[in-house]
Amino acid sequence: MRKVWVIIAVVVVMLPTGGLVWWLMSEPEVSGPNTPPPDGPSGQLDRPFVHAQNEEDAFDAGVGRVAGRVVDADLAPVNGARVRLYARGPEIEELECAMCHLTVLDCEDPSTVRRVMQGVRDGTLRAVEPIAEVLTDAEGRFGFEDAPLGGEVVALHGKFSAEASCDSEEVELILEPALVQEIHVADFEGKPVPGARVTLYSPRDGTLVEKRVDGEGRVTLESLDHRAWYFAEADGTLPAAQRLENGGEVVLAPPRTLIIHTRMGGQPVDAEVEIFMHGEPRKLKTHDGVLQLEQLPFGYYTVAVASEALAAAEQSVELIKPV
Repeated sequence: MRKVWVIIAVVVVMLPTGGLVWWLMSEPEVSGPNTPPPDGPSGQLDRPFVHAQNEEDAFDAGVGRVAGRVVDADLAPVNGARVRLYARGPEIEELECAMCHLTVLDCEDPSTVRRVMQGVRDGTLRAVEPIAEVLTDAEGRFGFEDAPLGGEVVALHGKFSAEASCDSEEVELILEPALVQEIHVADFEGKPVPGARVTLYSPRDGTLVEKRVDGEGRVTLESLDHRAWYFAEADGTLPAAQRLENGGEVVLAPPRTLIIHTRMGGQPVDAEVEIFMHGEPRKLKTHDGVLQLEQLPFGYYTVAVASEALAAAEQSVELIKPV
């Protein structure tokens, strides 16, 4: 009869550095097969973006005539509106986080946010250039010959804009006012974060506008690009980001460190560790009975541990704030 080891006690510490300790002891019971080895990489917490088709492929869908008109909220024609034709939407909108499978601008994990920040700043993530531009006539009409199917048209007029895909021969663009949002950057207690910086990014034209918050941690952002995204950062904290249309409350917090100890009979023992974070389970290993994960965002984590001849066990830990 084969002995199986089970976890019988767990200690959870809520601190800026969280700690989990597994004490493993024998149990004279027979259980099922051993836990299979992990099928994912060990210790690797980041994966590259998944890139969509390149710009040249966008033309493979064919071309055709696209025409239409630009109107205001009352459906009155707008004369002199600037209409731009793009072969495709912004590239960054087609990039997917390989962990949680959201688009990178909708993923709020700090590791993804940091990489997007770097990409838009150094030009790695570039905006798509328009391939044609016209002005509307007195009836608000415009037209493009040989427009790529699957492309996009964008209308701009003063502080109003509209966009649509080139999926039909006749397009009506209804102008909408610029998106205005007051941003509030605070810590866990709602206090303003001194020196916090907020940067507005337009996926459509690639522009970056950086502002600093006032004494109350507030700043106002405005964009004609309704896909606009902004990120907040401050020294000693993990960055935070979201779509401008999703709201203006941002919490900046210092990174957390989670230390996991696995022990048997008081001695360190290596084990498989599965922790759910960034939208999916991550499979790692303890070495000499210790696994340390750094730069974690605040949140609630579920951790499972298993090893050869050990029954799996699960425990949760909160990495929120000092107590």
